[in-house]
Amino acid sequence: MPFLAKAIAKDLNISDFRYEKMFDPRIAWQFADTYINRLEKHFFHPLLIAYAYNGGPGYTKRQIIHNDTLFTDGKYEPFFSMEILPNAQARKYGKKVLANYVVYARLLGIKEVSLFTLLKKLRQKRRICDL
Repeated sequence: MPFLAKAIAKDLNISDFRYEKMFDPRIAWQFADTYINRLEKHFFHPLLIAYAYNGGPGYTKRQIIHNDTLFTDGKYEPFFSMEILPNAQARKYGKKVLANYVVYARLLGIKEVSLFTLLKKLRQKRRICDL
């Protein structure tokens, strides 16, 4: 988003920033990495970080974190909440990111990361984000 790119450029002390620079993979990667680092400070779960990256942190806080019907300790949770998330694009993106997170963790030798443990933590959403 242009407003976000401009803010990140300012944070990175890039004085001659132009939006066209976002088509340079090195710059785009640097900006995405900076933004994800920001999101990790507030959302401590990969799925919530993916939702915030895709739909925005405001959306994630309003529609997911502060919504007492999503990601609770219900019988079909967290699967039900992942399926009824109002933003279809964020819903699909989040699932892909979560699956890839597990795959890459395994490839990097991080054995304590599993889909089961990540999904189990989602039931405790208030403990995995900085409101």
